Amino acid sequence: MQEFPNARPFPHFVSDDSSLAPLLRRAAAEFDSIPPERWVRYDSPDERGKRAYNDLARMPPACRLCLDALLHDAVVDLAERVSGLEGLQADPSLYGAGLHVTEPGGFLGVHVDNELHPATGLVRRLNLIAYLTPDWRDEWGGELELWAPDLSQAVARIVPRFGREVLMECGPRTYHGHPRPLACPPDVTRKSFSVFFWSAPRARARFVGPAGAAADPEVERWRRDRSRAP
Repeated sequence: MQEFPNARPFPHFVSDDSSLAPLLRRAAAEFDSIPPERWVRYDSPDERGKRAYNDLARMPPACRLCLDALLHDAVVDLAERVSGLEGLQADPSLYGAGLHVTEPGGFLGVHVDNELHPATGLVRRLNLIAYLTPDWRDEWGGELELWAPDLSQAVARIVPRFGREVLMECGPRTYHGHPRPLACPPDVTRKSFSVFFWSAPRARARFVGPAGAAADPEVERWRRDRSRAP
């Protein structure tokens, strides 16, 4: 799919043909059944009114079914074909992912995602987002904004319509967020699922000595350590 690598300001793909739509409606209704104390809340100058939950084992049934589907090998294979990346892995621990809610007046500042998984050491390559709020209206805002690498402007704005899925590249300059406060009614929240796909770190620089040079064990040890350094 040429849309992904050629998209601006960085590779991404938007689909409104989710096969999960009926299940997403059930899952959206389950968000409110999760006890408030289980959610992680984020309230800071850069993110306001946001909640997250990633305990897959304790999720309501429709939520778990949706996330199991998004983590399935078939979706990983599809993500590889769309993106051209190889060796991708899903993450059942849902580090940084799972259920996300933004409340009226809330926002998420422009940012890049944390690159390394703290438990596996894998590198975050792709983010797959599915939006769940039924009957979302454009005037409520909440667009996912994709920003230019120099942060000069938002190049793309993606409305979080129900059933819409976004696959986007993760990297050191993939700036994104929804930085404008939501204007939705008090009884409406911006709901989404998110899963990330990971792969092994790219190879680092590897130093070698010139042909015929005498081997120095200390130098060779340094070269091996240097190539493995984070």
